[in-house]
Amino acid sequence: MEAKAQLARTIEHGSKLREELDRHDTAATGIGRKQLNLEDMRGELARTRELYDAVSKRISEIEIENRRPARISIVQRASSVSIKRARKGMAMAMLLGGLVLAVLFLIRCGNRGARNSG
Repeated sequence: MEAKAQLARTIEHGSKLREELDRHDTAATGIGRKQLNLEDMRGELARTRELYDAVSKRISEIEIENRRPARISIVQRASSVSIKRARKGMAMAMLLGGLVLAVLFLIRCGNRGARNSG
């Protein structure tokens, strides 16, 4: 009888150990998942820091560029010709050009007449 009682206690102790092992297995699985999540978050944090560093660097570059004097400076304002003066000049050029063309045409026609008569 004592053997049966001892067997019953051993079986009960084994089932308690199995239950505790299952609890530890569940806890270990949860810890493993948390570890994976933590590693993912660390990777995301590293990428975010890199992006932040790049943006900060670009902001610093822009601020330095804004503090520098301009590369091109205005020495003197451009002066423009008045429209009336421009029109007068164009009209004179057209008139003079027309006269030159007329003279060249007359000379050319005069040369043809001299060749044909002779």
